[in-house]
Amino acid sequence: MTSGFEITRVCAFLLISVMLSGCNPTSVTLGGELGVRELRPPKQGINVGALYYVRENSDLNTPEIERDPAKLEKLCEFDISRAGIALDTVGDEVSDVDILQKYLAQGQLSASSQLAASLGVSGKLDRYFSFVLTNAREVSISSVDADNIFSSQAFLEKCRGWRANIENNNWSAYQITAITIGDLVFSRNAVRNLDATLEANLRQVEASIQLELSTTLRTKFSGSGLVVGFNSIVRQ
Repeated sequence: MTSGFEITRVCAFLLISVMLSGCNPTSVTLGGELGVRELRPPKQGINVGALYYVRENSDLNTPEIERDPAKLEKLCEFDISRAGIALDTVGDEVSDVDILQKYLAQGQLSASSQLAASLGVSGKLDRYFSFVLTNAREVSISSVDADNIFSSQAFLEKCRGWRANIENNNWSAYQITAITIGDLVFSRNAVRNLDATLEANLRQVEASIQLELSTTLRTKFSGSGLVVGFNSIVRQ
């Protein structure tokens, strides 16, 4: 188990490294990999068909998967069953994604890589650690069904004020047509013949990776049934 001293040392090293690097650690997205816009941080409770907003101005000229990761905030929940619509979950399994390898390939997790090098840990970080999206699947409705839900329910009493909630700030409203749900799993790989010093150093590197994922990249490093991405329709 990582000691308080190790965590404090890791925090200090990470802070200094990020300050010195001057890079933008949030540039990596999973959108292109999954064919969706990334939800950051991943979370439960994002419902297909519902109306959410993002604190941004919508750019209709930019493909959704190429936009920056988004944090969805709820505007109004629609009753899909009332509209007689069933969610499509058949045949939509998504291949596992090696997130750690993707981050490393694009130069992210630099603070953790620097810490590993300073401690004499040889080899790439993915030799010792794994961070994957697994058991992923897509849940969706058609754009026609989304339009029907929106036109029939968006202006009922419970949803009537949704425009007023965002228009003063010129934020963007999105109706969710698909979500990608999966498990984020961070783990140590089985590596033979680790001496006590290397084992202790790897504990520090592990704490650094987890801290970098959860703070710098604003990504949870573990969790089941998390929504990691979405597709949507802009609503105005």
